[in-house]
Amino acid sequence: MSNQSSTGSRVPPFPVALLRGSGQILFQPSAVTGGIFLVLVLWQAPWAAASCMAGLLGATLTARRLEASSPAYLEGAGGFNGALFGLALWTFATTGWWLIPIAVLGGAASSVARWLFLRGTSLPPFTAPYVLVGWVTIPLAIMWLGGNEGALGEPALPPLAALTNSAQVLFLTSPWIGIGVIAAVAAHSATAAIWITLASLLAWATSLAGPIPSELISDGLLGYNAMILAAALHARSTRVPIAVIGVVASVVLSAAMLELGLLVLSAPFVATAWLTVLAEQRFAWAAPRSPQSMQRQ
Repeated sequence: MSNQSSTGSRVPPFPVALLRGSGQILFQPSAVTGGIFLVLVLWQAPWAAASCMAGLLGATLTARRLEASSPAYLEGAGGFNGALFGLALWTFATTGWWLIPIAVLGGAASSVARWLFLRGTSLPPFTAPYVLVGWVTIPLAIMWLGGNEGALGEPALPPLAALTNSAQVLFLTSPWIGIGVIAAVAAHSATAAIWITLASLLAWATSLAGPIPSELISDGLLGYNAMILAAALHARSTRVPIAVIGVVASVVLSAAMLELGLLVLSAPFVATAWLTVLAEQRFAWAAPRSPQSMQRQ
């Protein structure tokens, strides 16, 4: 394949596209951010890193075939759904070599789902392809391979519990990983790092306001969707009051899904992000502060 797309944009070298795809887990089109994310996962859990890389590889290879000329692919949007699928697969299914081919295939399926989604609706796919593939594939993997509790680390105590929200973006629970995630985002955008940090604190405060088991709060299970949402809305230049409402709603939805025993993944983020996009399109008061810089992710 030529390094020149049909639109005249230069296709980045494949390793750069891979790393940018990892960075896009928090909507940062940065190879540096993506590389730090992968190092953090490798440091905490080598098998998680292997499964993440396998999903990232399958997704990016497929996206390169399907949408290599699109601006979103140039910024790494082709791979992050696969990376998330690989991490989720490691978290819920028994660890072993079989995770690798399943992660590759699941990552590829997420890119196909994204490609179909882009042609079927005007809403940004965000992480919906990963959620849909995960809802179908992960229960089957658990039935076949057995279940597993992949997240590492002891529950954190306040105020460090707020940092586990950012660690859970990578399916981990260590507050030190959470600090690393924020630093990785800051390496690309200090403002985005501030947004996700404030979202984490707001999510933590929101979760404390309700009758929610303390272990869910300390493990970060109620806050990571809020941080992903904040990263996406920052990239869209969403107005702050709208983002605050979305963060609170994502926590409430996460708690409800956990109470019902559902596989949460990043479904609360997708639902609240879509509602925000629809509000921006329909109401003048919800329109972004400036022209959106974010491609159709």
